[in-house]
Amino acid sequence: MTDGIINSQLKHDTYHLTPDGQAMVERSLRLLQLDGVDLIYASPFTRTQETAKIAAKVLHRDINTDERLVELNCGTGCEGKPHALCPGLNGPRTMDTKEPDGESWTDVRLRLMDFMTEMESKYRNKKILIVSHGDPLWLLNAVGNGSTAAQILEKDNPYQWYPTLGELKKITWRKIPRNETGELDLHRPYIDSVVIKCPKCKSKMRKIPDLIDVWFDSGAMPFAQWHYPFENKPMFKNQFPADFIVEAIDQTRGWFWTLLAIATSLGYSAPYKNVMVLGHTLDEKGQKMSKSKKNFVPVMELMDTYGADVLRWYLFSSVAAGEGKAIIAKEIEAKLKGFVFTLQNCIRFYELYAVSTAKTAPAKLTVLDKWILSRLHRLIADVSTRLEQYDVVTAVRAIENFVTEDLSNWWVRRSRKRKEALPLLRLILLETSKLLAPFVPFMAEDMYRRLGGEGESVHLTDWPKPAKKYLNENLESEMAQVKDVIAMGLAQRKEKQLKVRQPLRLISLKRDKLSKDLESLIKDELNIKQIKYDKSQEHELVLDVEMTPALIQEGYARELMRQIQDMRKEAKYRMDDLVFAHWHSDSPDIVQALATWSEEIKRDTLLKTLEQQPKDSKAYDIEKETELAPGKIIWLGIKK
Repeated sequence: MTDGIINSQLKHDTYHLTPDGQAMVERSLRLLQLDGVDLIYASPFTRTQETAKIAAKVLHRDINTDERLVELNCGTGCEGKPHALCPGLNGPRTMDTKEPDGESWTDVRLRLMDFMTEMESKYRNKKILIVSHGDPLWLLNAVGNGSTAAQILEKDNPYQWYPTLGELKKITWRKIPRNETGELDLHRPYIDSVVIKCPKCKSKMRKIPDLIDVWFDSGAMPFAQWHYPFENKPMFKNQFPADFIVEAIDQTRGWFWTLLAIATSLGYSAPYKNVMVLGHTLDEKGQKMSKSKKNFVPVMELMDTYGADVLRWYLFSSVAAGEGKAIIAKEIEAKLKGFVFTLQNCIRFYELYAVSTAKTAPAKLTVLDKWILSRLHRLIADVSTRLEQYDVVTAVRAIENFVTEDLSNWWVRRSRKRKEALPLLRLILLETSKLLAPFVPFMAEDMYRRLGGEGESVHLTDWPKPAKKYLNENLESEMAQVKDVIAMGLAQRKEKQLKVRQPLRLISLKRDKLSKDLESLIKDELNIKQIKYDKSQEHELVLDVEMTPALIQEGYARELMRQIQDMRKEAKYRMDDLVFAHWHSDSPDIVQALATWSEEIKRDTLLKTLEQQPKDSKAYDIEKETELAPGKIIWLGIKK
């Protein structure tokens, strides 16, 4: 191009080198004269030939003309027009953009690659001056570095440059395997052309062109990783065979088979004792994920949304060995809100109320404490056994059930008012973190550190061992029966539309008598005054739903206790914070209930005072007006 006019076709070539261009070339060649040039190759265009003649005169070299160095052919529609008027040269372009009878950048790359291949075959250790045009030289530099099409178009490519008029540029031609377009390509046949000088014997080293089955490398792994039998014989004998291998079902004809085939051919037994086979991940319709179908789940997005450990836990707890699994975001979210949030709530509960020095379990254990310790050590035994049997999904589900049901929904909920139980909670959570470590490593490490684990990392601690002294099968069985009784009682309350906070006089059970400690759990959970046993009754459980004025008033008090506890939680009071409370109600029944139950309300909700007074303008941490029962309204304000 001269003065912005496109001249890209040799048959229309009428443009000479301008005086300014001639001056720039002469200045550049003065620098090149000092470095020396062996050969000159030039495009046949008039302006490049004139440039080459100046170089030949200065460098005392002949000119070799090569049509592969010509300008990018912009097409007949652009020829002779100003650059700005050629639509194909303006706006976004790809490597394949071109006019109907013109060339693309890919076309130019192909002819330049052909030119450079010839140069490599004809010359060795020669300095060649190439006189060409802007686009060809720009693309030649990209080919020299093995750049891909995407890298060539990338503005931040460190090898990116475009020569200016008369500019002398050095092209670093790297000795690398390239495909037809000049891109770095380590595959055959391009890699076969690479020759490396041996640093020891100075001979030429080439890749052996013949290929064995690509799975041979993976099948030879047990031997090759130790360079056996040439080295490390004791190490190999200690490591062979592997305890287990794990891969997807498609490796039955791949890795699994070649491992066995190569070991057998060498006269060894099977190189693995156990095989864990995984199924394939499926889309929501149950179809195998595939890039061609574009039905694959964006794994990185799922990890960004839910976390890597949540995704791990979802797969561990949902997929049995050998089975495929549809990856559904809603199910992952359910695991996050179910198991993970439940576990985090247990940790936060400890952090909120624990005293830093209270790290040992209480000397006196309640029946509930003995039960949770038995359940914990039963879990340790079960998980250890399952992992020894390579039954991962059952082990994970056992941990999940322990955390959500045994620990959170039963023991923690029943022990919230017992500050002395916090050290035991810490112990249980620390042991649980060790069980979780193989499955959710980041979450387990976070737990361990937040709970003040004594070691450097949970992953450097010993695997927990079950202690027989804590295992109590009879207690676990009785507690399971107690929970069944409570479940039946709650179902009857719901059927009869009786809130749990409303006390009832009596429950009758068709069974043998339970211990007082277990009876206490039933009374608390079902809000029952008395338990009697009658094996002759028709049903397993019978509730006495007759209501007396005293029971109704106690129901108001229980509902008020719940409201106060919710307000304490909303105000973020600590478990042992004593607070002041004021209340007012126009209901005589509520007034009578609070007169009767005032001291118990204060004791259970940690109140310094519970005073009756009209609602005023004083500042409270929390104040609310609530309905304890239909038409029974009370105003309540609390502050520290």
